[in-house]
Amino acid sequence: MAQDRLDFAYEQCAHTLRQQDSDRYFASLFLPSEKRRHVMALYAFSAEIAHIQGSIKESLTGEIRLQWWRDALDLLEHSSKAGEGLEGQSSPVVMALADTVARFSLPVSFLRNLVDARVFDIYQEPMPTVNDLEGYCGETCSVLFQMVATILAGQQIDASEASGHSGVAYTLTGLLRAFPWHARHGKLYIPLSLFQQRSIDHQDVFEGNSEADVKQVLHDAREIAQNHLNLAEQAIQQLPGSIRAAYLPLCLVKSYLELMTRKDYQPYQSVLDIAQWRKQWTLWRSSKKPLFA
Repeated sequence: MAQDRLDFAYEQCAHTLRQQDSDRYFASLFLPSEKRRHVMALYAFSAEIAHIQGSIKESLTGEIRLQWWRDALDLLEHSSKAGEGLEGQSSPVVMALADTVARFSLPVSFLRNLVDARVFDIYQEPMPTVNDLEGYCGETCSVLFQMVATILAGQQIDASEASGHSGVAYTLTGLLRAFPWHARHGKLYIPLSLFQQRSIDHQDVFEGNSEADVKQVLHDAREIAQNHLNLAEQAIQQLPGSIRAAYLPLCLVKSYLELMTRKDYQPYQSVLDIAQWRKQWTLWRSSKKPLFA
C-alpha cells in the first residue's frame, strides 16, 4: 500500500472521528504521537458503525450497511501485512484499520463482534436487562479500551477488568445523555427491567408520561454507571502507567453523570453536556498526572 495513500487514509480517520465522536478525538490528541493515528483509526471505525443508526430510515438498510462492514473485515483479515491487497478499497477507514490491525496484531474477531452487537441499534426492540446492556457495552466499547491498551503497550496485554468496567461506564453514560433522542425515536437502551421494577410501561416512556418515575429509573441507571466507573478506576490503578492513557476518555464520565444530580434535571429536555473548553481542560489535566491515581 503506497505510503501517501495510507497517510491520507489516516488523515480521513482523524476527520471522521472529529466530526462524529469529538470526545474520543480530543482524548486521542493526548496520546503518544507515534500511536495516535492508530487509535484514531480504531475509534473512527467504531464511529462509522455507530453512525449507521442515525442515518437510516429502514432496518434493512442498516443490515446492508453492517454486512458491508462484515465483508470489509473479512477482506481485511485475509489481506497481507499492513493492509496490502486492499489498494482497491474505497474506504479510508478500512485501509487505516487494516494497517493498524496488522501492526499490533489486533483480533479481527473483536471488531466483527462489535459490528454484530450494533444490529441491536437498527431495530426497535428495547434492551431487556442490565446483563444484556453490560454485554452490549462490552462488545461495542470495552473491546475498544482493550485494543487501545494493546496499541499503547505494543503487545497483547490483559486489561480485561479495567476495560470491561470502563466500557460499561462510558457507554451507559452516553446512552443516558442520548435518552431524549432515543425516546423521541422509540428506542429504549435503558434496560426494560429497570422500568418494570417501578411498574412503568415502556410505551409510556416514549409518550413522555410518568416523567417523575422515568427520572428515578434514569437515576437508577446512573448508579449502575457510577459503580462501574468506580470499579474501573480501581482496576486502572493496577495497570502500568504507560497504558493508562488508553482510558483517558473516561475522565469525562464523572462530569456528565454529575449533571444528572442537579435539581433542574429533566429527562426529556436536559442536555447532559459540558463546554468544549472544559472537556479539553479536563483531558489535559488528566493526561498530566497518573490517571485516577
